Amino acid sequence: MSRRGRITRRLGAGLALAMLGGCVGLPMYQPGPNQPLATIRLSPSMASQSMPLSMCDGQHCYDLKNSHGELQVPVGHRLMLFKVLVATGYQRMYSCSPDLSFVPYAGVVYYADFALRAEHCVLGLYRDAPFSRVGVMLEPTVRGVPHKRAG
Repeated sequence: MSRRGRITRRLGAGLALAMLGGCVGLPMYQPGPNQPLATIRLSPSMASQSMPLSMCDGQHCYDLKNSHGELQVPVGHRLMLFKVLVATGYQRMYSCSPDLSFVPYAGVVYYADFALRAEHCVLGLYRDAPFSRVGVMLEPTVRGVPHKRAG
């Protein structure tokens, strides 16, 4: 099996565990001393949630601690970010788990946003770009996470 296949399998297993074990939760990510980190600023709707995002690093999955609307993630290798949403309303239960992968770099500030659009959950990641017209740009390292399809 290729390296990419092994990483995809591990990430998929971590995501499945996180979704199925929502009550149990994942361990909280704790950066090592002097570990280089990147900052992810959360949209206002995500910042108000107690557990806005989780992360898998190819070997382990963690919940990320929301500290005043910001998260800290390790840099230098591809990470998967995901959000598990379970909500009820109008006598129905809704659930979704959007995800993406990206390579964070030290000193770069990222912005994460989560939205429900046309009955789909969308997780977006942007990079601080103060000299652009709108102040942010799409993060160029974002990739979809390949999932096995049933059937």
